[in-house]
Amino acid sequence: MDDETNEGLVDAVKYIADIAGSTAKAVEKIEKTGTGKFIGRVLGEVVENSVGMVGDAIKFKRFALHLRHVEKTKENLERRGIDWDVDPMKTVLPKIAIPIFENASLEEDDGLHTLWSNLLANALDENSKLAVNRVQVSILKELEPIDVLILNMIFSEKTTRFPNKELSEVRFKKETIAQSIGEGIVAVEMSLLNLMRVSCIKPGLVENDSVRVGNIKNTIYQGTDFVHLSELGVALCLAAMTAPK
Repeated sequence: MDDETNEGLVDAVKYIADIAGSTAKAVEKIEKTGTGKFIGRVLGEVVENSVGMVGDAIKFKRFALHLRHVEKTKENLERRGIDWDVDPMKTVLPKIAIPIFENASLEEDDGLHTLWSNLLANALDENSKLAVNRVQVSILKELEPIDVLILNMIFSEKTTRFPNKELSEVRFKKETIAQSIGEGIVAVEMSLLNLMRVSCIKPGLVENDSVRVGNIKNTIYQGTDFVHLSELGVALCLAAMTAPK
């Protein structure tokens, strides 16, 4: 076992202890659901006996969110034809797995909570060609439900209607986005700014052929009035917003 995996294993055990609490009911829940064993499969090490380290900790609600995340991930894997208990799976580095578990245990919005499960399932699936990394984890924890709605909408529109066009060629008007998701223009404006902040989308740029500086065309910055997906946004959508039915 290398040092990084060993440290991650200890972190995972401590993490389970933190969210589980010290009650007999919590320990029984861990054993019944196989949560400790599932963590072990994620990290590639045995942690079934981690319940013995369960100490005083946080609220039961956070523990319940963690259990729900584990169950969602198991179901996601089952829909892929993967039996998490016996089938081979990729080992997820602790620096990726631990933040996924932690953030999922804090997320109460069901839609965002499911994205954490999708992200972990894609990281575990040996047949998945998606590269789940710390950047995606970092971005996902910064998103609000409306951000996910917008990102999913423009990703779906781009991939289904304009699959062969460059990302910068498929621009989305702010007002059209607001109408599509049924949100007010101010809320959409704030969401677009956040999505730009985490580099999931970019502001639209329009080239003006009539105005040039030497051989360089003049471009008009459109801010949030027109936006388009970024490569980073596409990667996040593929890793967290796509899952088997």
